[in-house]
Amino acid sequence: MTHYFSIEKFATSIRTNWPLIASILEANPALSLTGGFFWTLGLIWARSILAAALREGPPDWERAFALMVTEFDEVVGRKERRFGERLLLLKGGNGKAQEQSQPGSIFSAITQPRAQLDRLTQGVWQLFYSLLSASPRSKKTDLRANLSLVREGKVEQIVCHLPSNLGVRTSCDVLSRRESGIMTAVRTGRIVVIESTAEELRRPRPQFVIEGSIGDYEDASLICYPVRLVDPDMFFVVSLLYSKPRGFLRRYEHAYSELLESFALRMRLEYNLMALKGLSGVEDGDGGSR
Repeated sequence: MTHYFSIEKFATSIRTNWPLIASILEANPALSLTGGFFWTLGLIWARSILAAALREGPPDWERAFALMVTEFDEVVGRKERRFGERLLLLKGGNGKAQEQSQPGSIFSAITQPRAQLDRLTQGVWQLFYSLLSASPRSKKTDLRANLSLVREGKVEQIVCHLPSNLGVRTSCDVLSRRESGIMTAVRTGRIVVIESTAEELRRPRPQFVIEGSIGDYEDASLICYPVRLVDPDMFFVVSLLYSKPRGFLRRYEHAYSELLESFALRMRLEYNLMALKGLSGVEDGDGGSR
């Protein structure tokens, strides 16, 4: 419309080919310009809606894999330091070095699967915290992460919980119910994404459980991701509870799964190391028998 009123050649072309449109524009120029302004805004709004619908991942997701590599570098870096310290000790040549040079002692010292599981869970929490904090809607990011061990259809223990200064809000007995997000993920073998825990609790067959009254809990969104282990009927389940409803969306299940599977692979490795240490009678490096 701006071109019509400012470029004579363009206006002449419109009058020749679309005389009806030209007459409408010239009948009320001010109204035509106002209409054009809102038409442009409408196109921009429609474009943003279409772009959001076609987006394969959440906002800022293009940073996800770079952040994931950073977390894995930290995990590998800790192992490298531990291996290097052990090598320097063995090269010391003293009595302690001779004692520590036995294969069982080396295996115990350089493999610390329990500590590595904690670090991997922290990596999941840190990765999602960084991504959620970058969201335009995010003013305060309250994110909790659990790594649960499920054995024979029951949540046996919470292996790791973050932030560590906040207690686990729901007992293992309650989390072991068939309708919990954790057990649904184990039963189906698929990621569970709950966009609104409040809405989920009102469904006839919810996939979320709480301990206490509904009024004690704020609405939130939840991810539960199952990690099948080599032992039959044993799983890890990674759970992420975000304090905002629709912070996690079902349409992004594939994006969440793609990230979490990379952590799951390393969690399976650490579980296998932990099981091997238990079978060999070797204590875990952090001092506990695993």
